[in-house]
Amino acid sequence: LRVPFTIGVKGTIFPLIVGIVPFFSRQIEAALNELDGGLIEAGQVMGLSPFQIIYSIYLKESIGSIARVTTITIISLIGLTAIVGVVGGGGIGDYAIQYGYQQNQQDATIACILVLLIIVSIVQVVGTLISRRVEH
Repeated sequence: LRVPFTIGVKGTIFPLIVGIVPFFSRQIEAALNELDGGLIEAGQVMGLSPFQIIYSIYLKESIGSIARVTTITIISLIGLTAIVGVVGGGGIGDYAIQYGYQQNQQDATIACILVLLIIVSIVQVVGTLISRRVEH
């Protein structure tokens, strides 16, 4: 049995991109805004070009924050990809709908939830380790 209205895997890629890019952009902006303004002023006083300020100060000093927001974005994307399974987007969400919901097998649904929980936990631990490793 299939969901009556499905758009398939190719039809879900564009909405995922449209949904995640503004979120990620806003997260990166917030991470870069955390940087102390004194560092940028010091770079300007030293005569750094705008490109050098972006590379040497913004990116190098904000790498820990960028790692944290990237972890948040990946976890959000995992959730969104599970959601698109409802419209035939494939993946674990599609499996949960087909075998768990439509065939009334709660154990399949619980297994999918546990797999998602394990994946999210692994991503979170790896992201936290990377963030701590690159912090000054």
